[in-house]
Parts: sequence; C-alpha cells; structure tokens
Amino acid sequence: MTAPIFHFKSQLLGRTIKWGWDDQIKQYWKTWHPKVSNIVLIDEVEKELRSKVKRELYDDIMNPPSKKKGNYFN
Repeated sequence: MTAPIFHFKSQLLGRTIKWGWDDQIKQYWKTWHPKVSNIVLIDEVEKELRSKVKRELYDDIMNPPSKKKGNYFN
C-alpha cells in the first residue's frame, strides 16, 4: 500500500504543498490524536519556515472552519 499524499494551501508560503503523516497505520485509527511532529512535508520548504508551516497545517486540521447549518451551497 502506498502512502497517501495530501495537499494544503499555505498562507505563509502562498502556494500549495504536499504532505503526509509519518505513521501510515495510526492515521486510520479513530482514537489517534496527531501531533505537529507527525506531519511530514513532502515538498521542499525553507528550513526556517518548516516548523511554522507545520504548525499552520496542524491548526487547520485540528480547527476546521465551522459549517453553516442549512446553507451548504454558498
């Protein structure tokens, strides 16, 4: 089985980057709580920005925007 690759549009970088999880088994567990350290950036990101981009991605995953009830088409 190949590792799934995800895409994320970073506001810090102004572009989309590819990323994945370091543990390819636990990512499917419903009880798993990932940490910033579990994120693997696949695309090249400057060393100084890597931790900031990982934190931005982690915050986006853990705090998704709320859905408006009954207004799914706007």
